[in-house]
This record gives sequence, structure tokens and C-alpha cells, in this order.
Amino acid sequence: MLHTIDLMLEYIGKIPFVKFIFESSKSITKVIYNHTSVLSLMRRFTNNKELVCPAITRFATNFISLQSLLNSMWDVKRMFLSEEWRALPMSRKPEGEVICRLISYQEDFWAGVQEVCAVTEPLVKVLRLVDGEKLAIGYLYEAMDRAKEAIWAYYDDKGDEGFQRQLLLWGVIDERWNNTLHRPIHVAGLFLNPAFSYACGFVVDVEIMDGFLSCVQKMV
Repeated sequence: MLHTIDLMLEYIGKIPFVKFIFESSKSITKVIYNHTSVLSLMRRFTNNKELVCPAITRFATNFISLQSLLNSMWDVKRMFLSEEWRALPMSRKPEGEVICRLISYQEDFWAGVQEVCAVTEPLVKVLRLVDGEKLAIGYLYEAMDRAKEAIWAYYDDKGDEGFQRQLLLWGVIDERWNNTLHRPIHVAGLFLNPAFSYACGFVVDVEIMDGFLSCVQKMV
């Protein structure tokens, strides 16, 4: 299960608009973490918060580090607009100037970071659930449903471009989910889990009932 969710994140990372944000954010962290003076300045401005955060898997690390960058956006912006940054030799080098412009003046980049974080955070939560819970099977189906609903909700008012991006993301998720993880036992886990089946508004649709009966039939 962990490997399959990780593959979803890997293939989402290859979607062009997501790939662009990842490559841009990696160029930022590369400049910061490859130069001691810049790293020290960053840690001072962020109160010792790190921008690169190791996670369960390599691809999860990319998404969680992007979230850390977003959380420290204002601190990082202040750093690159500060006198202390301009006093560093790196600020006068081409790569330093490029990163400074990207962080300080390109709001489209930060909008992209916010978008990628918003639509991938639900999947990272599923990854943590699968990694940390021994009884995750009773929650997996619901967690995947919530992840897809969160993506749909984000793009609901974003017009045709948003709709196309939603379809791209759903396509990646459905391909892996339907081919490797979506099994009747996951539906049965949802149906038999009191946390969901007794919740207000819980609806037993055709897919849930078919999956549950299929699982019972196999057991019999």
C-alpha cells in the first residue's frame, strides 16, 4: 500500500505544472543549503525552521519540503529583501540573483506552490496513515475518497483550466488506485468501520454495497 501511494505522488510530480514548481523550489533549497552563510541566514530568519524535511519516502519528502517552504514564505521573502542577504557574496552571483527574483517578485510561483501543496496534502496524509496505522485498511477507502474530494473542491471554481488539472490529478490517482489497491476488502473495511458507518450523512452507495457483498461472497 505504501509503495502504491508513493507512486501516485511520483507520477503527480511529473505533471508539467507540478514539475515546474518542484524544480523551482529545489533550485531555492539548493542555493540555500549548499552555502553555509546563506543557510545560517535562512535559519536566523525562519527561527531555525528547516525548508528540507525528510519524510517516509523520497517523493513524500519533495511534497512535505514544499509545504515547509510555503509555511516559511514570508520569512524567506524578508531574508532575500534584507541588507544581510545583499551583503553576502552569493547575492551578486547569477544563481543568487535568479533565486532572489523568484522569491521576492514572482507571485505566480508562490501561487503555484500553494496550489501544489493544497492538492497533494490529502495524499501525503493517506501515505502517513498507511505507514503508521496497523489497521489502516478500515480507513483507506475513506481516506482516498476524501483526498479526491479535496482536489475537486480546490478546483471547483477555477474554470476550464482548473477542471483539466483536476482530471489530470484524478487520472493519476485512479490509475494506481483501481489497478493495485482498490479491492472489495477496502470497501468492506469502510462499511464495517463504525467511525464511518454510524456517522451522520454516511451513504451506502452501489459501489460500497457491491464491494461489501463481493467480499462476503469470497469469504463464504
